[in-house]
Amino acid sequence: MKTIGILGGSGEAGHIIAELLAEREDLTLILMGRDASKFPTENHPRMSTRVVDALVPDDLRVTLGDIDLLIVAAPLLDHIQQVAQVALETKTHWLDLLMDTPAKIEAMKQLGPQFEKAKLQLISGTGIHPGLPAALIRAVTKKIDSPIGAQVAMMMSVDWRKYSFTKETAEEASREISMMKSAGWVEGKYQSFSWVNPQAVRRVDFGSPFGKREAFMMELEEIKAIRETLPELKEAAMLMAGTHFFVDYVVLPLCMLLLKFGRRERAQKLFWWGWTSFQKAPYGTVLIADAWDSGEEMVRLTVAHKDGYWLTAAVAAASANQFIDSPQEFLGYHQSASIVDEAKLLADLEEYGARVKNFSGKQEYGLS
Repeated sequence: MKTIGILGGSGEAGHIIAELLAEREDLTLILMGRDASKFPTENHPRMSTRVVDALVPDDLRVTLGDIDLLIVAAPLLDHIQQVAQVALETKTHWLDLLMDTPAKIEAMKQLGPQFEKAKLQLISGTGIHPGLPAALIRAVTKKIDSPIGAQVAMMMSVDWRKYSFTKETAEEASREISMMKSAGWVEGKYQSFSWVNPQAVRRVDFGSPFGKREAFMMELEEIKAIRETLPELKEAAMLMAGTHFFVDYVVLPLCMLLLKFGRRERAQKLFWWGWTSFQKAPYGTVLIADAWDSGEEMVRLTVAHKDGYWLTAAVAAASANQFIDSPQEFLGYHQSASIVDEAKLLADLEEYGARVKNFSGKQEYGLS
């Protein structure tokens, strides 16, 4: 793969992915989007732009004609089948940053055999979540002899007001979060919980400057599938720290109530308002991966950066690096976190500028 198209290249994540991949001299990067005015204005010898509407198949078919790998960083959850069919026709590998939804997972499973038959990769979920949690669990469990449990706790505090998002991006993000469920592996069984169940809530120390916060168990497809590669684990979970007391205990329950009565659009707007209105400094993103055995041994791996949105794009770029170099591996549908080389992923993240630390026991850390 030498020519990489980034759909959503005029957006925040797409631009960051392009900047990171542009460090490679063997790639040609093409930023693709609907609005030419939003493309970066600086010139780069290996980067160009193309205006295209992904929902117009004929236009997209022409645009993908010379693209080896399509990185989907645009809000296309409701149009996966349509866009992916064009990628199939043009023999284009696929990698996306799309969030987990039942509809997305079902679409990927249906498309997988077609991509495999065409000798193409269909790799989904290459961000902070989905994308990083299961990879961190695989990395941290290798540092302990007989792991029986592992979890990833994430704290993401972002000043969303400084970013410029399209209406579609905001709606997609708020929809995924307002519809999230609580589930994980507990006592050897994959179980679902209500948000008020004590088993779904854990208090996590994220260190200085963030301190202790309540974190809620979050359903994630790659965690659900983790025992396919780590059958010895009795417990495995992804935990998401709350953003603000009012959002956690007023806005989110109201969103769930609105969804129950079919008011999806109102729920999305309410959550986006709460998410963007109540975040406050200090800002930063921390992921803490813990693994433990049946005794007292515990190991910990942390990944942190002051800009959570940058970190999402960096995970996508680091993952893409691997799949670009091995186009005939992992053909068909795969979750990125389940197949990515976690050691190389972490090395690339650290080289990009993320903070990666390993240690045993508890330890405080800060962000520069």
